Amino acid sequence: MPFPETFLWGGATAANQFEGGWNEGGKGESVADHFTAGSRRQARRFTPQIEADRLYPSHFASDFYHRWEEDIAWLGEMGMKVFRMSVNWTRLFPSGFEQKPNPEGIRFYRQVFEALKARGIEPLVTISHYDLPYELAKNLGGWANREMITHYTRYAKTLFQEFGDLVHLWIPFNEINVLSNGYGDLISAGILPEKECDMFACDESKEGKSRRFQALHHQFLANALTVRLGHEMNPAFRFGCMIASTLTYP
Repeated sequence: MPFPETFLWGGATAANQFEGGWNEGGKGESVADHFTAGSRRQARRFTPQIEADRLYPSHFASDFYHRWEEDIAWLGEMGMKVFRMSVNWTRLFPSGFEQKPNPEGIRFYRQVFEALKARGIEPLVTISHYDLPYELAKNLGGWANREMITHYTRYAKTLFQEFGDLVHLWIPFNEINVLSNGYGDLISAGILPEKECDMFACDESKEGKSRRFQALHHQFLANALTVRLGHEMNPAFRFGCMIASTLTYP
C-alpha cells in the first residue's frame, strides 16, 4: 500500500539542542541553559549558576541561530516536506514575565518560517520543548505554580498572532507525559533543586510527587486553553501532541 501524496516526510529538532546563540539577540536564560554536558562516566548536571569552566551544550548546540539559511537549504535538497522545530520561549520572552515579545526574536523566527515555506517545507512548531524561562522557574517554582498558565498562554497567543500566516501545525508541549513517568521535574516542569544535581534527578518524597502532578495538571490546563485559543484565532490551525515512549525493565 503506497503512502498518500499528502504524507509529510521530514525531520525534527528542539531549539535547546539545535539553535545555539544562547545569549544573543536579546534571548534570556532557559532552564536548559543550566544543564552541563555529560559523558559515559558523568551524568549531565544542573547548576544554579552558569559556571565559566563548565561546558553547556545548549549554548552553542548545532549553531542553527547563525547557520539557518544553509541548514534549511540542505533540508530542501533532501526533499523534506515538513520540519518539526521548537521556538525558544526565552528568545521571545527573555524572562517569561514580559508583556510584549522581543522584536529580534520575532524577526529571527519569521525569516526561518519564510525560508522553509519558500522551499516547500511545512513548519511544525513545538511551543514548549524543555526550554522554560529560568526566571519563571526561579521566581514561581515552574509549572507547580498555577500562574504559569498565564505566562504560557500569552506566549502561545503571541506565536499565533505573529506567525499564524506561516505556521498551521502546532504541538503545545513536547512529551507532556514525562511528569507522569517519574522524571521531568527539571527539564519539563522547571521545578528547581536548591543545589547542583543530576539533570534527571527528581524528588521522590510525597511532597515532591505532589508538586510533579500539580505541575502536570497545570500543563494540561494550559494545553487545553491554548488549543481552544488557537482554533478561535485561526480555524485552519491543527494541533497534535508528542508523547515520550520509555522502555522499562522489570
